[in-house]
Amino acid sequence: DLNLPTNLCKGKAHIRGHTTGQTFRMAGTRFLLLAAGDETRWDNYMGVHKHLVEVNGERLLDRTIRLIHERIVAEILTLAKHPEYENDMAMLVCPSDLENGGAVASMEFWATENRTTVLFGDIYFTEDAMDKICAIDEPSRCQFIGRSKASKHHGCPYEEQFGFSLLPEHQEEVSAAIEHVKEALQRGDIKGCTGWATYRHLHGLPLRKHKIRGDFVEIDDFTDDFDFPIDYERWKTHFYGGPPVEAKQGFFKRIFEG
Repeated sequence: DLNLPTNLCKGKAHIRGHTTGQTFRMAGTRFLLLAAGDETRWDNYMGVHKHLVEVNGERLLDRTIRLIHERIVAEILTLAKHPEYENDMAMLVCPSDLENGGAVASMEFWATENRTTVLFGDIYFTEDAMDKICAIDEPSRCQFIGRSKASKHHGCPYEEQFGFSLLPEHQEEVSAAIEHVKEALQRGDIKGCTGWATYRHLHGLPLRKHKIRGDFVEIDDFTDDFDFPIDYERWKTHFYGGPPVEAKQGFFKRIFEG
């Protein structure tokens, strides 16, 4: 089922970083790890891609790949533009469409026979979170993965979406929703958060109205994504311990006043 495009990366999908004869095991799920964004909000913080920051000596993306392989037999594709994202346990591919958000970028790589689970690559996933994700087997509709409100654990003040999981029979409905959201983005009706907008459109909600109407895997622990440096610093302060308020205020002062 690994029917992937092989064109060059300039405007076309491109498979990179594979040794001759490398094969993938037959799997029930294809995981797509989205890491091809422009990282504007991250602003080259610490001189490293946000997907490759280290936690306890392990790169974020490498941790996600390891956690998946420890739980299930899966084929994993990393959607990225840079060779340093290579990992021996995943295939590195470059999407054709890098202009309209991760959901759009992922569509050409959805599995045609098995479940596809799409995860954002700038997320620290806990062991418990990955247990939930790898156990998704709901057959009725696309399942979205995230936190529906502010974190109870690490101080993030808003909801986050971590990914989604769908079967081939869901793809037409989800593709139509993504195209609707893509058009809204291009018109300027929304400015971002295309994953949330896709969920809302599928559930009959206004694209800017945050509400959960089922088909949602709730994860509220130390799982979180790192869009801005402050996200990483706030999370790290809580994860490793220390004075969160002082650290948060000090970081904001350095970034926005210094």
